[in-house]
Amino acid sequence: MLLCSRYPDAVRVRPSQGDGGIDVFVPGPAGSGAERAVYQVKKYCENLNGTQKREIKKSYKRVLETSKNEGWRITEWHLVMPLDPTSHNLGWLNHMIADADFPCEVNGLIYCDTLAADYPKVIDHYLRDGKDRLQAAMNNLTALLSGRKNREENEALMPADMMPDLAAIHQALNACDPFYKYDFAVSDQPPSDQPGPGEPGLVAVYAIQRDSVWVTIRIFALSLAALQERPISMQFKLTAPAGDEQLRQQVQKFIDYGAPLSMPEGTVSGTLDLPAGLGGDLHGASLQVVSAGKQVASDQTELTLAMLAPDSDAVIAGTTIKRTDYSLGQGGGFRSLWTDNAELFIIEMLAIGNEVNMGLQVNYDLNGRRPVDIVDSLRFLAAMHAPNRLGFGLTYGPREFSIAGEAPGDLDSSAKRWAVIADALVRIQDHVTALLRMPAQMTEKQAGDIIEAAKLVSGEALSGELSGAFTVYHTDADIAPQLERELSKVYEFVAIKTIEITLGRDVIPVGKEALFFLGRYLDVGDESSKIEPVSQGISIRYTGQAEVGRVLARHLQGIVSTEANENPRSDHPLIGGG
Repeated sequence: MLLCSRYPDAVRVRPSQGDGGIDVFVPGPAGSGAERAVYQVKKYCENLNGTQKREIKKSYKRVLETSKNEGWRITEWHLVMPLDPTSHNLGWLNHMIADADFPCEVNGLIYCDTLAADYPKVIDHYLRDGKDRLQAAMNNLTALLSGRKNREENEALMPADMMPDLAAIHQALNACDPFYKYDFAVSDQPPSDQPGPGEPGLVAVYAIQRDSVWVTIRIFALSLAALQERPISMQFKLTAPAGDEQLRQQVQKFIDYGAPLSMPEGTVSGTLDLPAGLGGDLHGASLQVVSAGKQVASDQTELTLAMLAPDSDAVIAGTTIKRTDYSLGQGGGFRSLWTDNAELFIIEMLAIGNEVNMGLQVNYDLNGRRPVDIVDSLRFLAAMHAPNRLGFGLTYGPREFSIAGEAPGDLDSSAKRWAVIADALVRIQDHVTALLRMPAQMTEKQAGDIIEAAKLVSGEALSGELSGAFTVYHTDADIAPQLERELSKVYEFVAIKTIEITLGRDVIPVGKEALFFLGRYLDVGDESSKIEPVSQGISIRYTGQAEVGRVLARHLQGIVSTEANENPRSDHPLIGGG
């Protein structure tokens, strides 16, 4: 129970033949069906004898077997007992767990005493008279609150006993106020500083702590008119500590543009007038000002953002951005936030009078994203550098842009690299049934393979140097090649290869390619022949019936016959096996 107090999501396994050697386990982030931290609890309080060691070893082996049979992974294994191990005990245990691929610990008497100190109510309940005192208190409370008839002595207070009183209090709170409705809650934790979903009309949350208990009252406006008939008024004095220039600028930004504001504890004083007698004077308080959002026409909340060429209106790259926040300041300025559909960057626009300032924040994680969803934004970020120009336009109608000036910053080489990869994967996706997703990282070779594969499936031809002789093996020795092979004479060859790309740990076949090159025979035989390339290789996408690994040859004067008609295999690295 001390362990369960330390880990609220821990599971206590009732001892039985099917407990798998587990007393307590804590589920991992993936859930108890996938991973568990196992705690093996023993009552041993003197030096371990042979019988006790055998019991520990038996329990450990049962945990290993249970984990394997039930398909979950052991993330940690703990031996918990009110006994600090000796060096001899530790040596024996280290030998027992030598093959473990997970952390193992011995939690002894000091660990148990620490748990007892952290959770004295558990000790009081089980080892002292806390259980009797708790029951006596429950009896007195239940006698006052319980509406249950024929309740017997020592019968526990049930939540149902309190429902009539709680309902009556709620009805009384909301019986007379025509403007506001009140909900209340009692909890061990303070309320969240962010409004939750499904709370329309929420205008204030008032919470106060009594001892260790938080009493929270939520105030809901029954109508917009309520805020006019019974307004909520407040006066605040904000004090930025001397030398805190960042906080001072944040306050000024709030005043000028209505930007969100976060004042730390101790920097706010004033008065807060809330309905139902709530509110009052504030001293040494903190303050959070968050956006409430605005309802505006949809055609005013989306724009096309483009990077334009330095000397023309040619669009280099473009994406759609949508407005996510808007606020007005006391100083007459306004602030708006915009983000692209892929949510790779955020643009903040601050306008006051004729002065407009714009800031860009780029922060993204591409791992697992679909290339088609992010490629436009990556192209835009890759092109966002001087001397290119920034333009805004409507998402409909003619492609006309208002120029906002030269693009800020230097070339983002990371965005450019990932834009090329995403563009290549978008083209490849049209030719494979597997859903392609962006990897967390990629080697230079993997990137090159993806780019080349995209070119091939798009109908482009690739050329490159070939080096080194290779051997073609004739799989059917009874059938001689139909081509007359003469040493040192130049022939035209074609090899059928597979097109593959690697994304993370997955190797994905994309199709087949045909590699054409000129070469000569260095050695000929019935079972194998050795060929040396003497020209560059040219690859194109291949959609024919020839199998991967097949090598065909012909005289330069024209097709005479096929080399290795019996499906040869090659050991050349550019041709691959077959």
